[in-house]
Formats: sequence, C-alpha cells, structure tokens
Amino acid sequence: MIAKCLPSFFTIGNLFAGIVSILFIYNGKMRQAVLLIILAMVMDSVDGYAARRLNAESEFGKVLDSLSDLVSFGIAPAFLMYVTIIHELHTAGILLTALFPVCGALRLARFHTQESAPNTFIGMPIPAAGCILAIVALFTPMIHKWEPILFILLLSYLMISKLTFVKLIKE
Repeated sequence: MIAKCLPSFFTIGNLFAGIVSILFIYNGKMRQAVLLIILAMVMDSVDGYAARRLNAESEFGKVLDSLSDLVSFGIAPAFLMYVTIIHELHTAGILLTALFPVCGALRLARFHTQESAPNTFIGMPIPAAGCILAIVALFTPMIHKWEPILFILLLSYLMISKLTFVKLIKE
C-alpha cells in the first residue's frame, strides 16, 4: 500500500520545492530558489520512474504531476526571471512572464493528449525549459539585458513546437 503512494510523495516534493522556490524569490534568495527548482526536477524524474517500477501509475498521479510541473517549472522560473531582470520592461515584462507558464501549460496538455514515438517528446518538456530559464535568470547580471527576453521567447516556442526531443531517462 505504501509503495503505491511513494510516487505521489515525490510529486508532492516537486510541488513543495516549487512553492518554496517562489517564496525564496519573493524574499530575494535567488540561488536557493534555483537550487529548489533543480531539486524539483530531480523529484519529477524520480516520481515517474518510481510509478513505473512499482506499477503505481494512476490518473491522479498524472494530473498531480502536471500541476506540480506547472508551478515548479513554469511559474517559479518565470517569476525568477521577472524579479531578476524583466520587471524593468514594465507591461512587456509582465506579458513575457505570463507567456512562459502559459506555453508550459499548453505543452503539458498536449503531453497528456497526444502520442509520441517511444523515448521521445513532442516539444521541449517543461522541466527542462524551466531549469534552463532558472539558470539563465541566475546569471542575468552577467549578460545583456535583451538576452533573457530571447531565452523566454525561445524556450516558450520550443515547449509548444512540434520538434522531437529525446528522453534522457528511457522507459
């Protein structure tokens, strides 16, 4: 019985890390926020692996996983980027901040409704896009002001694109 719940505990860990990351961003603790987003990615990898190995996959787990991913890899990295640099763009910064999680939500919805070839994804997975954006946000003081905008636009496009990405963890 406990084994069947184990994947959901990892998923909740992913969600918890994403929420705490947002709170750290709000309090100006950017490095800790990025580390929590990366920890969320680890938890996200472990939950799916555990669900498959323990034969504990469920519709509940799939929905919880997508909701957790949207918080940890959509909202948290976008907010991090907003706070670190694109807030200076005022309304355009707000729109760019919203664009990233919206594209992430579209990517997650497509993931659950479309088939892809074995060991591939259609569109960049939101955990990868979110972690890349979080790391870029951490280094924004060292790069030009317009480069973060390009990263947001590029990663948003890659998530909703029909490009094929290879799964790093094979099923």
